[in-house]
Amino acid sequence: MFAGDNGTAPNVTTVMRDGREVKGGKGSPADTGAWVPLLANWPGTVTAGGVYEGMVDFTDILPTCLELAGLKPHAGVDGISFAPVLAGKSASPREAVFVLGGDRWYVRDAKWKLTGTGQLFDVGNSPYAETPVKTEGNTPESKAARTRLQAVLDKVHPEKHIPAKLKGRQPKAKAESNDGAE
Repeated sequence: MFAGDNGTAPNVTTVMRDGREVKGGKGSPADTGAWVPLLANWPGTVTAGGVYEGMVDFTDILPTCLELAGLKPHAGVDGISFAPVLAGKSASPREAVFVLGGDRWYVRDAKWKLTGTGQLFDVGNSPYAETPVKTEGNTPESKAARTRLQAVLDKVHPEKHIPAKLKGRQPKAKAESNDGAE
């Protein structure tokens, strides 16, 4: 397995094959600050040229390697094995990923992202756009997403993971606003 490192610098714009541009977001709460490439090669196990559109988290690598080696992780190991995905047998059971960068965090699923300040974004078109969803504009779908993702944040307790020198610096909601340009 080979992986990149937490997104592309903000001053880098990538032109995709279809001509659309993706602005880097490393160090920001934008999706492009956390998306990284992950390549896997294992002739006879991993299908050559395959592309997985689901979510994988770095914590998933250890359980995956253990499963591929015929071992089971102990109860304290974070992550979900994606070995069945590599073997082309099933989709990952991962429903959400948690991202922490300094004193900012968010949790995201395939369509929605909820930040530590309570902002909800429709990220169904990410990395091209992240559309803010105002609380007063909630639909039944966005309200359910907000509730579901808040439950994930409540379970993770991100404030426990902030380095001491950054505690108390969680930005105000407007500081995390994303104008949809990314």
